[in-house]
Amino acid sequence: MNSIQASYVGGLMGVALHHGLFIHGEWHVQAPQILMIHLVSFLYLIVNVPTSWQIISGYLLGLFSSILSYRLFFHRLNGFPGPRWASVSKIWHLWKTRRSQNHFFMAKLHAQYGDFVRTGPSEITVFHPDVFMAVDGPRSKCMKGEWYDLLHPDRSLVNARTSDIHRPRRRVWMQGFTSKGSR
Repeated sequence: MNSIQASYVGGLMGVALHHGLFIHGEWHVQAPQILMIHLVSFLYLIVNVPTSWQIISGYLLGLFSSILSYRLFFHRLNGFPGPRWASVSKIWHLWKTRRSQNHFFMAKLHAQYGDFVRTGPSEITVFHPDVFMAVDGPRSKCMKGEWYDLLHPDRSLVNARTSDIHRPRRRVWMQGFTSKGSR
């Protein structure tokens, strides 16, 4: 296989992996394993395949191009207003708030874009006061964000993201707050 074909094969693998796997579900918890799989695969290619650098560079170019184009043009949150860089990466937010406080920056975004602002690739920030009952109320069907996986794999009652995990733990805690549980 010549170097041009190797680049195309790598690029197609990157696009296929993004559209077939990474675009579906949440992958933030598996990031260390994904990184290790990539490093081992790249090392294997470097040792055993003569055109490995072309395959790896094509793969990375295809993967990141697919991610970028999806986030910019095809993501389901594209209908929400917000800075264009917000749809690309959350790093832009860190850069913008490096010398100021986050709440001042968010107030500027609210003034510029309104009550619903896209502040990340998969993130909407809501500034409307009715959001609390809609999102955190007893009848809400919303799930907590990825931030609550900060202590993964440990899970507390507060950090439980789904009702399947939260409900049984809450029952145990509620028993502790009854008169029978205080004996």
